[in-house]
Amino acid sequence: MNRQKLADVLRNLVQPENLTNLAAIVVAIVLGYRSIQTGAPDQYFQAMLAVLGVLALAQLVAGYSSTQRDARIRQLAETVATLEERMASRVNADSFFRRRTDFPSLDSTFQDAKQIEVMGISLVGLSTTHNALLQHKRESGCYIRLITTNPSKRTVADLIAQRCPEAQNRDMHITHVKTAISALSKICGPHPSGGSLEVRVLDTLPPFGLLAVDKEKPNGRIRIELYPDDCPVSDRPIFELFASRDDKWYSFFNQQFETLWQKASEVNA
Repeated sequence: MNRQKLADVLRNLVQPENLTNLAAIVVAIVLGYRSIQTGAPDQYFQAMLAVLGVLALAQLVAGYSSTQRDARIRQLAETVATLEERMASRVNADSFFRRRTDFPSLDSTFQDAKQIEVMGISLVGLSTTHNALLQHKRESGCYIRLITTNPSKRTVADLIAQRCPEAQNRDMHITHVKTAISALSKICGPHPSGGSLEVRVLDTLPPFGLLAVDKEKPNGRIRIELYPDDCPVSDRPIFELFASRDDKWYSFFNQQFETLWQKASEVNA
């Protein structure tokens, strides 16, 4: 045995949980030595047996206590896991649903994005207020895809006018969409940086609004905006999904966008 192994053995022996064993070993060695010196082996042999009996009892008690402790630790861990699961499955609605104003600005949201997808009823706000931001992202190498409604589908415009207070009437909604498409068309297409901006239109009402940032990456996120009847834009409930946390529903809404993208018609620059 080398010095390192011997040192490890000695350190292990002097641990608090091994003191009983160490004391028994010392006593047994002393008794054995005395039996040789005095020539009365029977007397010391009986004493050694008593010491070994005490040692065995101590080991049983320690083993029982250790088993109880481990069982209680496992039970506590299972209880905590159950509570965490129950809490996760009962998220408070007020912490799950939010409004547009509860989220960071689009400048902050898009700051480091390499891929952006947005789907909305008209996109008039995005295309006008944030036109410079979209142009900057495109020129910085960002891949951008946008979906809105087809302004030539008057039945869809009628439905939107009935459900969305901001639209007021069919003609106003059509004007909003045409304004958005006109503004976006000026920055559409690929860019030498590798970025691009594409716009497509749906012949139906989008089932929900969507804003996705780097949705194919592990740190991707998707915001879903619901479209309740006669609900102002400022009051629409929104929830956010994360690729790293919400695997099932993140994949669902990711695929929903891709399906709608394939159904939508291209808008040429």
